[in-house]
Amino acid sequence: MRVERTSKVVKEKAKDVAIDMAKKAFPNDPKVVGESVATGAARGAVIGGVTGAVGGMGVGAGPGVVGGGILGGAGGAVTGTIRYEIGVALWEKKN
Repeated sequence: MRVERTSKVVKEKAKDVAIDMAKKAFPNDPKVVGESVATGAARGAVIGGVTGAVGGMGVGAGPGVVGGGILGGAGGAVTGTIRYEIGVALWEKKN
């Protein structure tokens, strides 16, 4: 009897943890899109700056930062929008 109750409690706890993790991965909060754009733009700017400065592409760090920021922001927008729309589909509401 006790083992069955413990097993049921563990299963319920695991289910709750899984749902919490899914809500973090796929939130239904629209601000996740903006955060993803900002993160992508920052990451792209850093990568673009380093690549432009070191890569010998003849561009330089400045244009690399701008180009990388634009591409990173666009990628972040796509990623953020996809995560948000999955969150809305899973959790059935838009905040």
